[in-house]
Amino acid sequence: MRYILILFFLSSVLFSSTFDDAKKLYNNAKFIQAYEKFYILHTHNKKNNYVTIYLAKTSYNIGEFEKAKKVLLPLYKRSHNSEAGLYLAKIYFYEKDYIKAKKY
Repeated sequence: MRYILILFFLSSVLFSSTFDDAKKLYNNAKFIQAYEKFYILHTHNKKNNYVTIYLAKTSYNIGEFEKAKKVLLPLYKRSHNSEAGLYLAKIYFYEKDYIKAKKY
């Protein structure tokens, strides 16, 4: 039991550290490096809304709209996250799909 608690604590610390590093890269407009870190975090935490939204935002900022939509759509469907809706609207507007943009 003790080892499980230690492993849980270590994984929480590593997650927090990696998320903070990725967010710092994002805030410094180093979107490709941030994308790589957020992608790794997302593969292990697909239900974490913060990781998902940052992965989508970095995808958006590097012009990978399909990748952004791929993670934003499930997030929006499960939680109606307003930031996810905003980025979906921006993507659809950019793609000139005004009907879909209006949904969000």
